[in-house]
Amino acid sequence: MSNGESCEPRADATASLALVLRDHSATQSLGRALAEAVTTHAIIALNGPMGAGKTTLVQGLALALGIRETVNSPTFTMMNEYHSGRLPLYHLDLYRLSEDADTVSDLLATELDQFIDQKMIAIIEWADLFTVKASNRSYFYQLDHLVVNLDYVEEVKPSEDKEKNSPSFYMENGRKAKLSAFGAESCTLISGLKRTLKGNLKIL
Repeated sequence: MSNGESCEPRADATASLALVLRDHSATQSLGRALAEAVTTHAIIALNGPMGAGKTTLVQGLALALGIRETVNSPTFTMMNEYHSGRLPLYHLDLYRLSEDADTVSDLLATELDQFIDQKMIAIIEWADLFTVKASNRSYFYQLDHLVVNLDYVEEVKPSEDKEKNSPSFYMENGRKAKLSAFGAESCTLISGLKRTLKGNLKIL
């Protein structure tokens, strides 16, 4: 690759990308850009605190895939499937693993193994909670996957109305995203993102 990154599979990240997401629209734009960069297969591990925009990103991804159904976070069912778009989308929300990981993780891993190598996108919220009890390792340990970490960021921005706002600068709550590729496929995905990023996604 021209930027010097190596896409050879290994245990540490093969490529990374840091972005500022100024608002809800930018978070959705990142989801759309991810969908557009995927050709036939991707595993996306999505982490971040409550309200950081995980489901918003998934909704943007689903829109770009052409998913016709309403996409909401499957907090109670843990997984929703969508087959109306360009690729099947498997959307998982693993927050419940923080309460009941021992009995659920291995069963969930068995279920995912049935389709994880097929042509599809699997995007997993709260992925950092997914440890397989039998091996005591992350489910993603031996998988080529992209990690997306979302977090809050405060950015100083000039006020649009200096007469009504004092001081003339205010703090706008935005988001930041750190993308890390683990494997050749996800490294290629980051390379594609860098080529197609839209204006409201600012690289750090």
